[in-house]
Order: sequence, then structure tokens, then C-alpha cells
Amino acid sequence: MEGDLAQPNVSAVRVFSQNVAKNALHVDALLSELRNKFDVIFLQEPPWRAIRRVPSTTNRQGDEIVGAPKHPNWLTVVRPPTNDEARRVLAYVHNRLTRLRPSLRRDLIDHCDILILSLFSEGRTINIMNFYSDDQHTAINLLAERGPTLPACILMTGDFNCHSREWDPLVPHHRMTAISLLDTAARLGLELTLPVNPGPTFLSHNVELRGSVIDHVFIKASKSLVQPRQLLEWQGPSDHIPLASKFSLPSALEDFKRVSIAKGSDAETQFIEQLIGGI
Repeated sequence: MEGDLAQPNVSAVRVFSQNVAKNALHVDALLSELRNKFDVIFLQEPPWRAIRRVPSTTNRQGDEIVGAPKHPNWLTVVRPPTNDEARRVLAYVHNRLTRLRPSLRRDLIDHCDILILSLFSEGRTINIMNFYSDDQHTAINLLAERGPTLPACILMTGDFNCHSREWDPLVPHHRMTAISLLDTAARLGLELTLPVNPGPTFLSHNVELRGSVIDHVFIKASKSLVQPRQLLEWQGPSDHIPLASKFSLPSALEDFKRVSIAKGSDAETQFIEQLIGGI
């Protein structure tokens, strides 16, 4: 897969996922260095900082505008914060995918720990999910509750903060939270797909603690032959190792054509008449 990531391939969407521990400098570096290697960047625990000041009637220095790091090659997709709650999931979508109309699906799940991103291709909706679960398993429990009402996804990845012998040989148990996660993923048409280079995905800065496997990629069953990969070279200062994955589009992006009606044409007149008649 490493060789594939070096080649711009618009017939597939390449996804980078990492818990970046709120490090803005690391995110700045990722946005710059990954712009020709990935199409979507999913971040967990993203940074949120002052990015500029705007004129103010009450502050001589201007009011601060806060947000995530930005880059001209990337569209930022994030749920607007409410009541000062934490911003735990964020996506960057490369400009090359704008024709797929990337959309944040708050109508499906509106929560600070789960981000569903939809892409639209050839009349199909492709749903992918960025996931962060805290030590109370809030997102896993929410997904189990909402799972029956959600449409199928093609990929789900993130920091699940959940331990099980099913993905970590050093864990002796397989408890209800892990069982719930696998069951809900299956309802969404997904199955856990371990990296081609397995190993701990979380390496604490406390050297006395052993590594653990808590970051995962779930892929649509028919796509599971494309195994994800750990990218140790892009870990940076975070204690989480990034995961790279990809999925195929129905057809190559360069073949997509915008369907439109020429302004002032007979086809436009006919369409308007049909529309008025239908109303």
C-alpha cells in the first residue's frame, strides 16, 4: 500500500487518521506534507487556537477568531462547537474531491465525538466516519444506540479507546464494550481490518507503560482486501501512530462530468415548464 500512497490516484480515496493530541504544529506539517499523498485527513483531538484577529468595538487589539489550522489545499470539515464543548473529531478534505460534494452529515449524527462525511458519486452516497471514544466509551455507546437508523458506511476509523483480545494479543478479555463495537460495525456493513504491519497504535510518553492497540480501521466487507497500514514515520509528537487506508470510487474522478443545462437553451425552457407543471 505504501507504493500506492505515493501515486495520485483519483480512482481511490486515501484516508489518513491520527489522534494528534491537540498539537497545532504537527497538524500544520501534516497538511503541507500530505497534500499529494492523501485525499482525506481524519483527526481526533484536533487543536483549536486563535488563527487571526478581527476589528472590534470593545477590544483595541481586535477580537480573536479561533479555529483549526488551515491550508489552501484542504477544506476543513468540523461540527460547529456549542457551549464550549470539546472538539474531538475533524476532517480535512483535499480540494481535488470538491466535485464529490463532501458534506458533514449532522442529520445522521450530531455529536462532538463522531463525524460522518458523505461523498456523492454517480448517484451513490459514500459514507465514511471519523471516530473518537473517551474513557467512558461515550461514542461507542452512542453508535450502538443510533446504529439501526444509520445508513451503511464504507469506512470507519479513529481512536476507539477500547481494549480487547480480538485486536491486541496482550489483552486477556473481550468485554461488552468491545462486543458492542464489533456488532454495531457489522450492522453498518463494516468489519475490523488490522494493519498489514500490526502492532501497538498507542505508545505512551510514559516509558513505564506498555503500548496498546486502540486505533482501528473498519472497512466495508467487500473492500477488506485493501489492508490499512501504520505510518510510524508520520507519528510526530503524538502518542498515537497514524493509520492509512483507502477505498475505491465507482469510477475515476477525472471521468466525472457535471450535468447541467445551458442557460437560455430550449432544454432550459422545457425543464422550467415541466417544473411549473409538476408544482
